[in-house]
Formats: sequence, C-alpha cells, structure tokens
Amino acid sequence: MMYHINGYRRTLLPTITFVLGVFSWQLPMLVQTPVSLEQFTNISRTLCPHNNLFSDDTDTCDISSVNTPIVHLTSSSPDDIRVTIVVETVQDFYIKLNSITNLTSTPSQPKYYFYPFDQGPNRMIDLNTQTVKRKHMCNEKLEEFEERTLKNYWKNNQYRDDDWLWRPKSVIVMIESDDDICAVVSIQNFSCPVFDNERDILYDGYYLTMTRRGGITLTQDTFPLGFYIVFIVKTSDDDCSDVTVTNTTLPKMATYLGWGEEKVLYVPANDGRVKHFSFKIIETISYREYAIAAGAALAFFSCFYIGFLIVVLCQCRNRWTRLVDDASGTEEGRITPIEADPPTVRRRRVTDMSGSGESSLRPNEANGSFSQSQTNSQPTVECSSASDTESEFSTLDDKNTDKELYRLGGKLCVANLARCRPRVLSNRSNMYLWNVLTVMVFYTLPVIQLVITYQRLLNQSGNQDLCYFNFLCAHPLMFLSDFNHVYSNLGYVLLGLLFLVQVWRRHKNHREKTPTQKQLGIPQHFGLMYAMGVALVSEGILSAAYHVCPNSMNFQFDTSFMYVTSVLCMVKIYQSRHPDINARAHATFGVLALIIFIGLVGVLNANFYFWIFFTALHLITCLVMTFQIYYLGRFRLGEYLAYL
Repeated sequence: MMYHINGYRRTLLPTITFVLGVFSWQLPMLVQTPVSLEQFTNISRTLCPHNNLFSDDTDTCDISSVNTPIVHLTSSSPDDIRVTIVVETVQDFYIKLNSITNLTSTPSQPKYYFYPFDQGPNRMIDLNTQTVKRKHMCNEKLEEFEERTLKNYWKNNQYRDDDWLWRPKSVIVMIESDDDICAVVSIQNFSCPVFDNERDILYDGYYLTMTRRGGITLTQDTFPLGFYIVFIVKTSDDDCSDVTVTNTTLPKMATYLGWGEEKVLYVPANDGRVKHFSFKIIETISYREYAIAAGAALAFFSCFYIGFLIVVLCQCRNRWTRLVDDASGTEEGRITPIEADPPTVRRRRVTDMSGSGESSLRPNEANGSFSQSQTNSQPTVECSSASDTESEFSTLDDKNTDKELYRLGGKLCVANLARCRPRVLSNRSNMYLWNVLTVMVFYTLPVIQLVITYQRLLNQSGNQDLCYFNFLCAHPLMFLSDFNHVYSNLGYVLLGLLFLVQVWRRHKNHREKTPTQKQLGIPQHFGLMYAMGVALVSEGILSAAYHVCPNSMNFQFDTSFMYVTSVLCMVKIYQSRHPDINARAHATFGVLALIIFIGLVGVLNANFYFWIFFTALHLITCLVMTFQIYYLGRFRLGEYLAYL
C-alpha cells in the first residue's frame, strides 16, 4: 500500500477485516529512533492465512476459503489523498527443507514465511497432496485420483513411523545478509495473528537480533506443526552494537527529563534501511545420532578407567607374587641359615642434648669408623614427633645438619633437607582441600541456581539474545538449548574423579608403610593432591553451568576454577622440590580471590586505564615473586632498594 499527499501532513488509517481478526495501522508510519522521528509512506503487510493447508484443527474447516478481506480507509484530511493498494500472493510462502529463499525487507515492510515439519516422505512439500489431506480431515468428498494420492501418501509415510529414532526432531534456520543493518528475526507458533512489528514480537515465540549472519535451532516438540519466520528491519542499529547515539543539541538535564527535538525524516520505500536476507532450513541430528555421539564420548573416557583398572590389577599381582616369594624365602631360611649383611636403611637421627648426631644412608658404611654398637649406644629421637604443640621443625641444629650432610658420602636427597615434621606438613596440605571444598560448595550451588533461572527466563521470554549461543553448532535436548556444549565438560568430571581415586590409593599405601619406610623419599602432600582433583571436578561442573546460558555476566563461572587449578599445580610443582616451604592455604586463596576480582573488572569495564594498571601490576608481581621464590628468606626490601 502506497500513500502520497501534497501539502500538510495528514494521517490515513487503513483497516483490514478478515476471518481471523482485524488489522489496522497508520499512514504515514511514524517510528521513533534515538536521533529523530522517521516517517514511512510505503507500507506492506502479510495477512495471516486462515486456511493453512497444514492445520489439523477441524474448526477451520467451516471457514470459507473464498472469504476475502475487506479494506477500510479513514482520514480527516480535507484534501484528496492518493492511495495505491496492491494485493498479491506471497511466493514460496511454504518453505521447503534445504531450499534457499531470498527476500528484501524494510522497517515498514516486514515479511514472514511458514515452515511445516511435515515435509512428506521425500522431504519435499507437495501442496496437492496436502490439499487432499485437508479435504479428508474435513470429511469432504474425494475424487478417485485424490483417493489414490492419499493412499500413496499413507503408504510412503508408514516407514517413518516405524523407525522414529532416525527422524530428526529439530531444524536449524540459517540466515545470511550482505549488509550491517540491524534486524530482528522472530519465530512464532502456528497460530494467527502473526506479530510483525518490533513491539509485538516480544509477546510470542522466540526472537533474536542479527546483522550479517544469524541462526536458531528449533525443535518439533516446541512447534509441533511448524512455525512462522518473521523478518523485521529495526529502525536503528543500537541493539546490534554498543554505540548509543544521543541528541547532543540539548542540555543533558533536558535529556534526563525526557525532552527532545523531533525531526521528521522522509524515507522513500526504495531507499534507506533496506536489508536483503537469504535463509535456509536444514535438519539436525536424530535421537539415534545423539546417543551415538554421547556414547562415543563416554566410551573414550571410560578407556582411561579401564586402563587404570588394568594397571591396578597388574600391581596387585606383582605384590602378591612378591609376598609368596618372601614367604618361600623365610621357610628356606629356617632350614638353612645364610649369613647376610644387615639391611641397609637410610635414617635421620637426633642425638641427645650434647648435640652430637649422625644421619646416614647405610649405618654400616660410614668410612668404617662407626660400628653398629656405637650407633645403638646413642639415644635417638624421631623427627616426626606426634605432638602438635611442639615446634614445626626438629631439634636438629644447623651445625650438626651440615656435618650429617657430609657424612652421607655425596648421596644427598631432598628428603635429607626436610626438617619440618610430617604431621605439620600434612595439616598444612589438608587446609588446601578444605578450602577448595568450601569454595566449591558455596560457589557452585548459587551458580547452578542462577543458570537454571537463566534457562527458564530464556524459554519463557523467547529472547535469544540473553545467551550467546552458536546455533549453527548447538543441539538442544530436553530443557537445554545447547546440550552438546554442556555435555562436552564430562571429561573434566570423569578424569577428576579418576585422579581422586589414584590419590586415594597412593595415600592408602602410604599409611600402610612402616615408620622407617615413611622416612624415605620426600614428604608427601596428599591434601594438596586431593584439592587438585576436587578443583578439576569443579571446573567441569562450572564450565557446564556456563554453557547452559553463556554470556558476559556469567563468564567467570567458566574461568574461576581454571585459576584455582593452575595455582594449585604451581604450588605442587614447587613443593615437590621444596617440601618444607609451604604457601599458606588462606594466603593462596586470598591471592586467587584478588586475581578473579581483577578478571571480573576486566570483563565488565576493560578500558585503557585498566590495561595500564593491569600490566604494571602483573610485571611488578612477577618480579617480586621471582625474588621471593629463588631467594626465600634472604630477599629483603630496604629503604631505597632490594638487597639479598
């Protein structure tokens, strides 16, 4: 419908009455934009078909297909108004699967099409067959050739009901454009009226904004018969960009009060915000393909469990073989005694209050000057005292420690440098586990609650811009809009649990050792290892929660425990070489909280000054930590400079 008038602006109110309702609008069409009031004189609307061939509602059978709409024109203009009305049939209104459809739209000329899920046995829409089906549904008399057509349809369609697992239950709408004009695409259910303006699309179906490329995944469970695809060009690009255009000709206070200058801009129909669309609808995977893909990923990670079980069985077999051999050797020793050297065991000993002490790997090989009787004649005290109220370090003096190191005959090990009591090391290590468990519980539960609320809001409001889904790769299942990306975090959880099982086995074997055997090797930090496994499991849970509805607001859900895991690995690597140097768990997690806070500020407001501050802080921190790690206890900050 085109509108033209000379002189003053006069409004025209067209009203269209048809079977399923009344539709009216104003000419010229006035649209408020952030900078002006735009006026459109060329407007077109698509009337919702009241006799849709794919409808299964028998109530529509009583509606006459020849009922034509009635157009009423009303105006208060004293002058003549020239109005041009063109009524035409929409070409390719019913969209075929895997077919490309091209169209052009403007803010005053929205367009929409219908996609039926029932595409026929050959995935091609046959309107003649669909007409026969509708006549049969409405109990109308069929001709002989129509009955044959209907029988062939039921026969060809029978195989689809027998193997429903192979049938895809969802499709992807792929949309492309060759310009950067902001547009909104709405998906609405099979019902009339169809909302085709920016305000009304908020009340029905799904909608999303796009510029050059867009997409959305739709399931047949949500739209059993099919859906309408509505294309609307927005009057401004604000919703597709972060740039907000304001009126700078007025004072800021006037803008705050809602005052503004109205500027009328005439936009002809063949100019202005004209956007070209090209879209195609393709099928996604079927339920059986869902099961195959999910089962393949589960089988891959199950291989690690199977390999772990095989290794454990082999170790148990070797241990059982050694026990049998030891038992046989003991029986032979009772019958035929064999002279042998005494067992050589490395021990760390603390002498009496006189201060003399010794520590050796082989008590019978200390340059021949120390006999077994001399060693046994001196009272010894184990370094790992059972009392928690004693000092964290043994009473071995530094002077005697140096002497013992020379007596080792050059066989210096890290365990000989460990002076901290094992129980103190164990308690410090366990603090990492309890801190990680506390953070996990009080961080994961609110996150899960929040993402479930996001998913419900997404389903209820239909605003697909709430979450940044890649619909070209997303596969929905049940209530999840992006099941495959959520399921992809299964590896974190399974491998984290496997890691915890392995740490538990090592811890169990360590507890079964004798006190003498526990003195061998470097001190163990099982609490820290448990914390690493819990952090890995937590990363999988929180990453899955992030992919339920990914956006900038919950980006920290996916990255927080990445920081935790990285820091715990760094602490473990350092403590493997420096077992006595323990970073306090509270201090470590305090630093982690600061790092996560800085990352949050960077996500919300990453401006130029933030990056300057972050770069300076990062360089200074790396410098100080490097000196602190390599010169522990000897690095000091003086009044003017650092000295060692």
